Amino acid sequence: MPTPNNLAPIFSQLPSQQLLAVAKDIQLRLLQDNRNYDVTPADYAVQRIILDYFAQSDLAGTYRISSEEIVDLSQQVDSDQATWELIIDPLDGTHAFCRQEDTWGVMVGARDLAGKLIYSWNLVSTGDIYSSTTAARRPLSHRTKLERVDVYDYGVNQTQFFSEQTSYPAAVWAGWQLYQEQLDGLIWLPSTAGKKIYPDYDLIFLGALEAQGWQVYRKRERGNVVQIAVARTEENIMKLLNIRV
Repeated sequence: MPTPNNLAPIFSQLPSQQLLAVAKDIQLRLLQDNRNYDVTPADYAVQRIILDYFAQSDLAGTYRISSEEIVDLSQQVDSDQATWELIIDPLDGTHAFCRQEDTWGVMVGARDLAGKLIYSWNLVSTGDIYSSTTAARRPLSHRTKLERVDVYDYGVNQTQFFSEQTSYPAAVWAGWQLYQEQLDGLIWLPSTAGKKIYPDYDLIFLGALEAQGWQVYRKRERGNVVQIAVARTEENIMKLLNIRV
């Protein structure tokens, strides 16, 4: 099984500029569509670039693929040959993307066959990247206040819990704000409507935050993640978990 040190050189060379150029070209063309996609042509185009990149890398033939979008089965490695799993969210923040907003990005991760996230690479629409590698070189400040928090529950509840509260539509963007310490915490509440679990491809960004020193709590029910909390300290994690809707 590869280690973060083995993965870092390959992930760090992902063609970020190509990914952004392709996605932004499609984003502009969507202006003429006047519709909201659940899956856009950019999802498939970006995913193809990522899969082709790894297929030509030194890691080819060692992983199986898990993606938000459909994967060509011919690209899958036999399960008895795979030593790790490549996880892809080719376009996180689809609705913002369709609205011509900037709060979207691309997330690529690696996890072991037991399901543990071992590497995280995240590209936001501005061209900035935060990953397990960059995060390890950017330790957290000693700030302990919990004032600026991203609260998300799929739009079911709009209650104001904190003096400075956001609700970003894309995990990769909320993670970017945490990485820069523009936020003090994040709480994804259990949803009572619509999508009630947070799938693994939504959680790739958490690996970079953990490498930076953030405390991360994942609540699981029947094997699925139903709640997330991120803060600098365990005490603040508990404060976030005490929120009730």
